[in-house]
Amino acid sequence: VAALDPSLVGRLQFIALQHLQPSLVFAIKAFENDLIISTLELILLIERQLIHLSDYSSQAFRLGNVIIDLVINSYFSQRRSSIRQQHLSHVQKVIKDLFLILIVHLIHQTSYDHGLKLIQKAFDVVTDPQLQKELWPGKVVCMSKKGMNVLDGLQKLKDNSNPLLQAEVLALFARSTNDIKSKISTYQQVIEILSGGASGHAVSNTTIASTVKTTGGDQPKIFVA
Repeated sequence: VAALDPSLVGRLQFIALQHLQPSLVFAIKAFENDLIISTLELILLIERQLIHLSDYSSQAFRLGNVIIDLVINSYFSQRRSSIRQQHLSHVQKVIKDLFLILIVHLIHQTSYDHGLKLIQKAFDVVTDPQLQKELWPGKVVCMSKKGMNVLDGLQKLKDNSNPLLQAEVLALFARSTNDIKSKISTYQQVIEILSGGASGHAVSNTTIASTVKTTGGDQPKIFVA
């Protein structure tokens, strides 16, 4: 497939995505958790590639939302009490990754209002605090781009996160804000956290440099879907 024309590859991927949607419906109706997970993973794999093709990005975005709503309304809402924790955690992880793909797409489109709505929906659906941490960078980007106060959110992140993730999101905020004082003070917090001042565990100088470096983009490494 790699040797085929890119437009043909995109077309084949889109057709596959369209066929996977009814397959997921069947798997959910049959309550076959392993089949649900494997189908969602295939959908995620195709979405990761298709969302970057200009001819199919809007269709991939639309189908991604359809898949998420299907899982929410037909699997989580109706079957949640019957789902084993192992399966629930796995499905939540895949859905979180699908949310991230769509959120990144909206940020690239500078659709920050829609991005915030989708992020809030993701927080409502993905209830695992560990998985929610990966949603915070997108929220910080959208809020800061809209001129909203993100300090409360950053404080919540500081209370419930590991030092490296704190530093990544703070660096992201520093790159996004236009306020020079906030930018400088936030970068100082990043260096303090990664030097061990906030956690007692120092991070290597290479990691510090790579975290505080201005990359020209709005997404830190952890947020690239």
